Amino acid sequence: MVSTTLLHQKPISLKIDIDYQHEEQSTPVDSPSQDLQDTPLKPERRLGEQRKKTSIKGGVEERRQMDRRSSSSQVSSSGDEDNARHLVLQEFHGIETISEPFEYTALMISDDPTIDFSDMVGKTVTISIDCHDKRSSSSKEEVTPQDLEEPSSQTADPTIRYFNGVIGEFTQLHTAHKGDDNVTYYEAKIYPLFWMLKFTQDCRIFQNQSAVDIIKQVLRENGVIDIEDKTKRCGRTPREYCVQYNENSFDFVSRLLEEEGIFYYFKHEHGQHTLILAEAPSDHEDCPGAKTADFEKAVAGVDYFNKLITCKVLERVVPKSHALVDYNFTTASTKLSSLSNGTGLGGKVYAYPGLFDHEDLPKQGKLETISTIRIQADELPSKSIDATSTIPFFAPGFKFQMKGHTRKDVNKLYVLHTVIHEANITGGLGLHDNHYRNQFTAFPFSIPYKSRLKTPKPKIHSTQTARVTGPKNEEIWTDQYGRIKVRFHWDIQSKGTEVGKAIQTDEDLQDNQPETQDSQGDNTKDEQDSSCWVRVAEGWAGNNWGILFTPRVGMEVVVTFLEGNPDRPLVIGTVYNSNNMPPYLPEQPTKSTIKSRSTKKGPDGFNELRFEDLKESEEVFFHSQKDLTIRVNETVNDWIKRGSYWWWIDRGNREVVLAGEDDSVPKTTPKGQDLPAGKGDDNLTLLKGSRTMQLKGENDANYNVLINHGDRYLEIEEGSNLELLNKGDYFIQQKEGNSDHLIEKGDATLTLEKGNHHTRLTEGNKTVDIAKGDHSLVIKEGNDFKEITSGDVTLLVPSGLYFEQISGNYTTIIGGSLMLEVAEAEAITISGDQTVNLKANQTVNVTGNVQETINGNYTLKIDGNFDIVVGGTVSIHSTGATTLKSDATVTIESGAAMTLQSGASTTISAEGAKTVTAASISISSEGTTTLESAGETTVNAAEVNVMAETELILEGAASVLMTGATVTIAGEATATMGGEASTQITGAAITLA
Repeated sequence: MVSTTLLHQKPISLKIDIDYQHEEQSTPVDSPSQDLQDTPLKPERRLGEQRKKTSIKGGVEERRQMDRRSSSSQVSSSGDEDNARHLVLQEFHGIETISEPFEYTALMISDDPTIDFSDMVGKTVTISIDCHDKRSSSSKEEVTPQDLEEPSSQTADPTIRYFNGVIGEFTQLHTAHKGDDNVTYYEAKIYPLFWMLKFTQDCRIFQNQSAVDIIKQVLRENGVIDIEDKTKRCGRTPREYCVQYNENSFDFVSRLLEEEGIFYYFKHEHGQHTLILAEAPSDHEDCPGAKTADFEKAVAGVDYFNKLITCKVLERVVPKSHALVDYNFTTASTKLSSLSNGTGLGGKVYAYPGLFDHEDLPKQGKLETISTIRIQADELPSKSIDATSTIPFFAPGFKFQMKGHTRKDVNKLYVLHTVIHEANITGGLGLHDNHYRNQFTAFPFSIPYKSRLKTPKPKIHSTQTARVTGPKNEEIWTDQYGRIKVRFHWDIQSKGTEVGKAIQTDEDLQDNQPETQDSQGDNTKDEQDSSCWVRVAEGWAGNNWGILFTPRVGMEVVVTFLEGNPDRPLVIGTVYNSNNMPPYLPEQPTKSTIKSRSTKKGPDGFNELRFEDLKESEEVFFHSQKDLTIRVNETVNDWIKRGSYWWWIDRGNREVVLAGEDDSVPKTTPKGQDLPAGKGDDNLTLLKGSRTMQLKGENDANYNVLINHGDRYLEIEEGSNLELLNKGDYFIQQKEGNSDHLIEKGDATLTLEKGNHHTRLTEGNKTVDIAKGDHSLVIKEGNDFKEITSGDVTLLVPSGLYFEQISGNYTTIIGGSLMLEVAEAEAITISGDQTVNLKANQTVNVTGNVQETINGNYTLKIDGNFDIVVGGTVSIHSTGATTLKSDATVTIESGAAMTLQSGASTTISAEGAKTVTAASISISSEGTTTLESAGETTVNAAEVNVMAETELILEGAASVLMTGATVTIAGEATATMGGEASTQITGAAITLA
């Protein structure tokens, strides 16, 4: 409270100037800074431009002059120059504080009891305190024209202190009785233009803008354009996402300033006041007109002006440290914490969450900056002074140097924090007429000023819904964390929204015409930037596992807010609306489903897992628009208690791959059956019933079984294995390995009613092993064809007979050699003729005897030579005629005996010479024996016996020569020997009989 001690002070003069300029006559002023020109400026009244004003000086003489004026000279609301409003300022008091809007109260009197309130409320006003010494002037000083002129600025004339602001409240008090001069008392409350932001509330989103840029934008939009920005670091980091939600603009700007460690104060001049944004001690300017202040203890009866007259020095306990903790999900394993220590004697102040903006931004560096700002705000009240002065130039945010205090350590540089002004020209408050004084608090300049977080941040304590957004033609818009972007229903100022376009002023539309036209043509412009990336809550969220359903563009989602913070939204679900209706309702309420939609532009395609709970119609339905992939690391159990198991493939293939890995473990089926560790087996057990596989289709259908490595095993304990191929080919291809067909008991029958049976081995062997039984191949009609391109054919019958019966012809074509080996006897019976054509040579080696029995004739025709070499006896016996005839020389030579015997006639004839040579020659015939030659006939042997039962003829066209140690020629009937040339018989013993 202000002290009521009576003090002698220099008289002062109070003056008030009120701007009555109408809004329609105002002229906009360009923005003083380039960074504010991007935001539309609403037309505002500016001071110092063609004003119509009432000039009032406070004082007793001024009041007397007002009494002498005619009561008819009232000021009209139109503000005509000829009619001046007469208001006499009686008292003035006000309070100013750093980072708070000032409030001044002016008590005035007027002879007009009907002043129009609209002429006062909202008008700009300047109150000036003239600190000139007027005690030597006449007490009946008239108001001169110079007194009505505009005062010079505070900087130019430091003897005048200005208080500029806007009348925010105007009150008509009582009207005095005639004995009190018939005056009416009025009271006006004056505030800064910044205070007017209390009456503007909004819901809007700022993205990727620094706090300073946001603050300046909001201030300018509300007509606060006289701004001096001294900040260099604080509030310069862009905020990814910053929301003003159901918050008046004054609180919004104040909150941002407090969060960023920025403070503000005002500089007053005649006709305007400037909002100064600051962050550091160096931003405090020297107090105009009071760079230094002398302290003098108050003594009654002494004049004091521009002096400190009382001073209390304080020191308090404040927190010692400030700790902040926060969480950033993009660096989930990193602990974000900061501890800033101060010099206080208190304890630690801990707060969570430490940051105030969107969750993507919590970083260690920024957290440390914020904790430093918070400890500085906590330390501010640790040292201060509370004092009283008569220095009207004192204003919050400015600094001064104290001098003259009895404590030397108090004489230092201070920053004014709060100043309470009181001025009175009528006496009272313990002051003489026309006197001024103030009470103030200040803190040492060495302590940085930071505001405490006193403006509460709006909370959204419930959930909201919003629409999912994204770029044009995108149906899913998300990032690596599954986050989405949304547009809240209250967001009406973003580009592209119909309401946002409707609320733009005509001037805005004109200034932004190209962009507006584009927005009208495309309502999704900036849809991808409608909000920050918003996380989506899922039922599970592990490291590359969990539940993931990404809300799609156009869906309505339910949004909650962490800590109720509008800057930290979180999507927790989706809801249906008139644009996105639920499936199956209301006709089929018993259905529950998880149903998706194919994208992009897939209005008819979907995947679905559906549950039907209607009694007696229960069903679990699964639909895949294209592919279905199921991967099971262990066991799959399908248990159908009743009914059928259907697989239906309209188009495509069915492939089953059994990898048979080594880490499988034994299993137990739901029915209690123990199964060994699988190694890649495919087991199908039908306890009852049959298995049918049918390939049915108009086009060709194939049934393929591919085993890369392993066996294929089919076991039928009892029954038949039937494969029916109505039409088509039956093909088995085995690239490598063996093919075994084992029948322990029973028959194997392959019946081809019509067609061919072809077996082809590209490389390898084919073995048919019959332990016991017969192997029969019956071809009723057709051919049996075997082709071996390269290799041998071996038929091995260790025991038993090899029997072939052919009703028709048997042809064997051998491109190489034919080798036939018979361990025992061979018997060949040919009912018809036999023809052997040898195109090359033939060699017959017989280890034993050769016996040929020919019931018919035997004709041997040789185009070349015919040599018979006999190591032993050669015996030719014929029951009929025997003719040995040669067109050339016939030579019969034997190293031992030679016997030619015939049961009938024997004829040896040659066109040329005939020679028979042997160790012993015996020619015997039952009939006629004839030896003739067109040439010479020679019989030469050690012993020659030529005998004939009937006639014996030896003839030669040349000569007949018979030589031997013993020559016997005998004929039962006639013996004829003769040669055209000579007949010669030579021997040691010659017998002719």
